[in-house]
Amino acid sequence: MFSSVNPFSVIFADKLESDDREPVFTFDVSGSSYGILVPNMFFWIQLLTIMALQGLVLAAFSTLTYRLIVKQRGMSTCYLFGFGFVIPMCLLLPRHLIAAFDIRNKVLKFMMSGILPTTTMFHCSEAMYGFCPPFVEASPASYAIYSASAMELKYDPKTGKPMKATTKEKLQRIGKFGIYVVVLGGYLSVVAPFNYMPFEGPGADVSGFMKLFSAGQLLNNLAAGVVFQLYLTTCCEGLLAATCALGGVQANEVMHNPIFTSNSPSDFWGRKWNSVVHGVLKRGAFKPVRKYFSKYVAAAVAFGASGIFHEVILTSVFYVHDHEREPNGECDPSKCWSPNYGGNLAFFIWNTVLICMEYTIGGWAIFSTLRGTIPQPFFSLLVISMALPAVHWFT
Repeated sequence: MFSSVNPFSVIFADKLESDDREPVFTFDVSGSSYGILVPNMFFWIQLLTIMALQGLVLAAFSTLTYRLIVKQRGMSTCYLFGFGFVIPMCLLLPRHLIAAFDIRNKVLKFMMSGILPTTTMFHCSEAMYGFCPPFVEASPASYAIYSASAMELKYDPKTGKPMKATTKEKLQRIGKFGIYVVVLGGYLSVVAPFNYMPFEGPGADVSGFMKLFSAGQLLNNLAAGVVFQLYLTTCCEGLLAATCALGGVQANEVMHNPIFTSNSPSDFWGRKWNSVVHGVLKRGAFKPVRKYFSKYVAAAVAFGASGIFHEVILTSVFYVHDHEREPNGECDPSKCWSPNYGGNLAFFIWNTVLICMEYTIGGWAIFSTLRGTIPQPFFSLLVISMALPAVHWFT
């Protein structure tokens, strides 16, 4: 696909289809052997290259968005450009880019299709309806920086510009990222040998809907949820470290250990889990709908939008392009495996019900009493247990 002199042919030469790393150190514990693997630098170089290229393209493209949407808000041109071009482009373009760069690693496919295309889509919506964050619309340059960043930058309230990162903050970011790499690797070493399901699942005597509530299913869902949280946290910490160390600016935390610190479903989704996606969903889906309808309807639209874009991301992650196929067009079954679609949407519908229940009965005294008497980690587990039966639809 790339010419021999193209630097991308070197950067993306390793397709990262399998983990062929050798341990640099091995040891035995209770008769089992363990090894220490160092991070694959090709993976992180490719990831940062993907994010940088997308950021540069979006920074340039933001000029059109600023002129045709921000400056013409409320006019027909604004909605025509937003709904007719920007949002469809965000939904369709990632698959073509995955094929053009011959991306085969599923994590990199996720990063190419699930971060900047998603934020761009909802940035477009928030711009159309006037819910952009403060300062970002001050100038085309400010909007370009906002559009190009995968993370939410911290802005100086006096100058309206991104806050500079000190050397100490850069080192802290890099150190925190390194810690999460180690924690993620250690946890995967425990659960991966069990195919990420370390507990015995429901027996043959348990059928239908009741399988969702069996002890083994719930514990496996919790284990998978922790895997997903650690993966997402580690990737975001890597992007935060790059934003801070390479970009020289500060960015907001993305993940706040939601599984073990949340006090309610809305606290989980609104304050602890993926603040970047929460922010764009709130400004690009919830607030525009809430302007005209009840908070119940707005919550349903926001969670529905989240479920739909997660389904779209799934199609890109498991998209098999021509470079991955044999010359005769056939494909290795291990590469052409297709997930069951609809699970993400069902999971977010489940959580819509939980949020609406919280809106209705969350103020009851019993909940504040429980929160004050049960230790935080255990109370948080009670909170997430309401969604735990459906976690495997999402993970």
